[in-house]
Amino acid sequence: MSATVSNKGRHDDKSVAAAAAVMYHARTEWGHTKSVLGDKRTQEDSEVEAFRSALLLLGDFVKENDYKGPVLLVTGSATALHRFLNFSQHDTQYLSLEFAQTIDTLLTTYTQISLTIEFAKKSSALVGFKRARHLVLEAAKGPLADSQYPPSIQYQRAESKAAAVSAWERQYYDNPRRSQAYDSALTTPPDGRMHLILRIASTGVQAKGQVFSQRVSREIQSTLTRLITGHAFTGAYRLMFKHKNLPLATEEEIACVCGAVPEDTEHVLLHCPLTHEQRLRHLSEDGAPDSLRKLFDSPKRCIGLLRFLAETRVCVKPRVTWEPG
Repeated sequence: MSATVSNKGRHDDKSVAAAAAVMYHARTEWGHTKSVLGDKRTQEDSEVEAFRSALLLLGDFVKENDYKGPVLLVTGSATALHRFLNFSQHDTQYLSLEFAQTIDTLLTTYTQISLTIEFAKKSSALVGFKRARHLVLEAAKGPLADSQYPPSIQYQRAESKAAAVSAWERQYYDNPRRSQAYDSALTTPPDGRMHLILRIASTGVQAKGQVFSQRVSREIQSTLTRLITGHAFTGAYRLMFKHKNLPLATEEEIACVCGAVPEDTEHVLLHCPLTHEQRLRHLSEDGAPDSLRKLFDSPKRCIGLLRFLAETRVCVKPRVTWEPG
């Protein structure tokens, strides 16, 4: 199977989605299928059509040849199998159910076959991928029918997300960016994804063939967000509350347990002597960080920060004396 969104060879310069599948038997090509989906489609739309076409091609082959034996279906997309054969609740669950029903019908009708679906890295050395790639690029050059113009749901989602990210980026450059969040974690314009450290704490991140993951509780994730924005349970945050009905903050309220005044995020994470041992153990692997920004500049340091917060539980709960009234 092969899928693409390409404008190669088109005079109108539109990026067109196309899909193709090739069936091989006894080392020769038995048949193939290719289709052009339209210009307002995503890579995911192409991969859906490639998967669907491959299953239909397989059904035709088994029926026509009364084939009995193993069948190997190969895709060059590392994410396609996870998206289309994942039956948990997600945006494309309906596609997973559709493919499951198609596969079940195929195996029930032709009980003498066995089906294996695998991912293989695309390579021109593999005849099947080379042929499928040729077919899909050939299809992308084809004319568009009127029925292919309406944008898909995935395309509309991608278009809306791109517009939102663009608006956020304009706001990022237009605003003065003086808050603590911009000085610590939000050092680059928005890209539509969660910050690196939040992804490490939830789904994990893969970079350079290595997986970075450090699961922490929801409580620790909330504490992390408060520390990034400067809204954590620290003395510096207490100083932000100035109201005629609220008494002035005392030194005891704004001081750290170690005695430092005022207690702020930088002190809690980088300097407090009460957590010195944990800081050396978790935050100093690549050298001791001297600024909040350096705590978020690499996956290793992000993991170290999450471990530090989970072990020390600093600023997880407010001091009782801070509760007004």
